[in-house]
Amino acid sequence: RSVAIYDSTYGKEDGRDVMYTTASGAPAIFQVIDLVSQKVLRTYSLEGSGSSWSHITVPNGNVYIGGDGELYEYSPETKEVVNLGGIGESVVYGLSYDEEGRVYFGSFPNAKAGRYDPNTGEMKDYGSVAPGQEYSRSTAYHNGYLYLGIGIHGYLVKLNVETGESERINLPNAAVTSSTNIWQLDSAGKYIIAGIGGGNNALLFYDTESGEWSDTFYTGNKGLRIVHGKPSSNSVYFLQGTVLKEVDLTTLVATDTGVKFGTFLRNTAWVEVPNDPELPGLSLVTVQFGGAVSFINLETKKVKS
Repeated sequence: RSVAIYDSTYGKEDGRDVMYTTASGAPAIFQVIDLVSQKVLRTYSLEGSGSSWSHITVPNGNVYIGGDGELYEYSPETKEVVNLGGIGESVVYGLSYDEEGRVYFGSFPNAKAGRYDPNTGEMKDYGSVAPGQEYSRSTAYHNGYLYLGIGIHGYLVKLNVETGESERINLPNAAVTSSTNIWQLDSAGKYIIAGIGGGNNALLFYDTESGEWSDTFYTGNKGLRIVHGKPSSNSVYFLQGTVLKEVDLTTLVATDTGVKFGTFLRNTAWVEVPNDPELPGLSLVTVQFGGAVSFINLETKKVKS
């Protein structure tokens, strides 16, 4: 028996920074963790699910949890978890949201796209966006379109969220991405950033304005979501091997931050850690597979778990 945690998301409850994550089990256990006191505040059984590969916090503070075919909603106001149902699939993957707070997801085993609208309670099934494929493993929303990362034979799908029309976007270079799943998609600036599972574990940049892949790419990516820079910054971060790199979104040049971290980044947030001189200002927080919570400070280069 061991702890298995795949993903996390973050928010505030009663003015304090909290982490939301799910430990795998029968059933899976959703957890609310106070990042100041470092205590688990509340736990909830996710009946019907054994794990969660994806969590997301929307602007109103609500948290969505992708389970075994079910989408769950947690409210920091009511402190309750509600099972919203699904679209008839076995796994809900890759949560993202749009300007209206509508939540999108991919799935297994029919590579579908789905959307939940909290304003109306509607669960929309777009159907399979990649006939013959099994996984729509990741999603990213940008300017009226949902981008989905497909596997087992990876490519992107660009879906018009209003009309349901979609188009295929092939990956740029088979040698770079001799791979299976696109397990990571994020929207940052004008780019959709894609993380490829398998092969070189490449990180690729799709320019939504030109409709072309950038010639710039990086190998050895070890993250499930990109790290967005501090507020008002024009950069993102990713883990290349064990080194945290900062990417300028204007030039796509990556620079070494001097920080080393030994395991995958399972989503992150910037938080203040009070009364710790080794963690001044804002630090990155993430969760490890085995359940440790880690803080990473770019100023002191310290990593504390």
